[in-house]
Parts: sequence; C-alpha cells; structure tokens
Amino acid sequence: MSRVNSYIISFFGIGYLNSFQGSFASLFAGTVWLCFIILINPGFYFQIFILSILIIISIKSINKYMLTAKSLDPDEIVIDEVCGIVISLLFMNLIMPQTNYLNDCIYFFIALFIFRMLDGAKPSIIYRVQILNTPLSILFDDIIAGVITLIITISLRINLVL
Repeated sequence: MSRVNSYIISFFGIGYLNSFQGSFASLFAGTVWLCFIILINPGFYFQIFILSILIIISIKSINKYMLTAKSLDPDEIVIDEVCGIVISLLFMNLIMPQTNYLNDCIYFFIALFIFRMLDGAKPSIIYRVQILNTPLSILFDDIIAGVITLIITISLRINLVL
C-alpha cells in the first residue's frame, strides 16, 4: 500500500491514534469544512463537486487498502467519517445565509453531535449497511448517517433559526 493511500484513509494520520479516531477525524474535517463554508461561501454545485471528488477518492482508497487489511472494518480508516461530516454540513451557508459566525458554530456542533451519535449507535438502515462487511459498506454507513444528520440539522436550522 502506498504512503499516499495510507494518508488518505487515515485522514493524514488521525486514524492511527489510539482512541476516538472517528471523533477526531470528524471534528478536524468538520472544522476545515466550516472554515471553507465561512471563508469561500461556495455555491450548491461547487459543494456537490467537492463532495463527489471526496467520495470517489474515498472509494478508491478504501478498496485499495482493503486488499491487504487484516480486519473487515479497520479502525484506521476514517475517511468515511470525513465524508459523513461533510455531508452533514452541506449547504449550511445556503439554508440560512444571513446568520452570524456564532450560529454557524452552534450548527456545526449540533451536526457533529448528531452525526457521531448516529455513527456510534448505528440505528436501523445504518446498521444494515454496515453488516454487509464490504469495502463500500465501510463508507456508505457514514454517508447514510451524514444524510440523516443533514435532514435533521436543516430542519432544526429552518425551524429554530439557528
């Protein structure tokens, strides 16, 4: 396995921490995405484009890594959490564009909390995808958790005006 692929699947080494790899990867990636949203203010299609590239790279990297992996869902693979938290935070600048930075940070931490709870508890469909034990199921359970989080946080943002 190449060193570049190792950096990708572990999100620059975060996956090799002793514990809470997924939480740290989600926190770091979410913070980077939040800064991207605040500083660049990207449009709908640009966010979809970036997410698509991230998912394609993740699929290829996970598939390559799993050829030599010793377990079905290695702890060091955290690029799936990165995809999930990015999905959770998609379009946050487009839903309520007139908010302030404090509200954006509150929204971020709510999304992070919901995403990590869903990823940890793995209710219903998320669990059903994970138990398939394929390289793609490593990624898609987090994508589903991200989509569910996105739906919940959009609803909260619109209804509570966060």
